[in-house]
Formats: sequence, C-alpha cells, structure tokens
Amino acid sequence: FHVTGVQTCALPISSVTDLKLVLGHRGSSQWDFDVAWLQSATARLNYTGTTANGTGYYGSGTQQFAGLEFATNWRPDPESGWNDFFLRLGGHLFEFQQNLGVLSPGPATYSARHSGIGTLWGVGVDSRIDPRWLVRLSLLKYDRIGGQAIDSTFYTLGLIRDF
Repeated sequence: FHVTGVQTCALPISSVTDLKLVLGHRGSSQWDFDVAWLQSATARLNYTGTTANGTGYYGSGTQQFAGLEFATNWRPDPESGWNDFFLRLGGHLFEFQQNLGVLSPGPATYSARHSGIGTLWGVGVDSRIDPRWLVRLSLLKYDRIGGQAIDSTFYTLGLIRDF
C-alpha cells in the first residue's frame, strides 16, 4: 500500500504470533533438514501521516501470511562442544494478505493477496530437556514474503520431540 507524497508515517506493529508445524530429519550430527507449515496471526495496525502538501491522514489495516517453509540447519562438529547451536538457511512459499483503509481525508480501501517464494536465514540453539524432548530458541529472518518486498524477523521458542 503506497500513499504518494508521504513525508511521515508510523506503523506501530510490535509483535505477531504464529503457529508452525515442522517435520524434520537429522541427516547427520551436523545437518538437519525440515519442511514446515507456518500460519501467522492477523497483525492489526493503525497509521498516521502527512502528505507532501501538508494534508494529514490516518487509517488502519490488517495483514497476515501463511505457507510452506523448507530449510536446513548446519551445526558445528559435536566434538567442539557447540553442537546445540545452528545456522539455518532455506526458502519459503507464502501467501501474504493485506487489507488497508484510509479513514481521513476520505474513505478508501485496499486489499491484496500475493503469493511467491522468498529466502530465510537464522541462528538458534537447541537444549535437550530429556531424552526425547528439546527446547529451541531461534532468530529467523524471512525475506520477500509472498514474493513481495516484505521482510519479517521472528524470535521463536519451540518444543521439539524426537521420534
């Protein structure tokens, strides 16, 4: 959504939760491979701004995304003592949905759905809490959500069960 001539704009979105279901395979002590389904919650936003000619405006909107993620994790050699840490590289195929409305200086709406591929990368650490369960903390960066110039960073906490 673009407003021509915008000088200032505030989009106060501080956090969005998501649900991710993952099916993975540990290929070796240093490589994991997985496929996941991710569904974000609906982010609600309010915005204000001023056009180049000084006209103020405000509005609100929602956005969310969902789709498939595929990635590999690389871990240091187990003998290093750092094998719980990992680097993650992969991609995603997401659909991004956006609904925006300008309430002043006159009502106008914009809705769009975009689908496309993008990249992801991140870092994380797994901590085993018993022989079959792990807790995972990670930072993940998703680029080009829905194939658009939309990026997002997720700080995640997950529970993993070994089968």
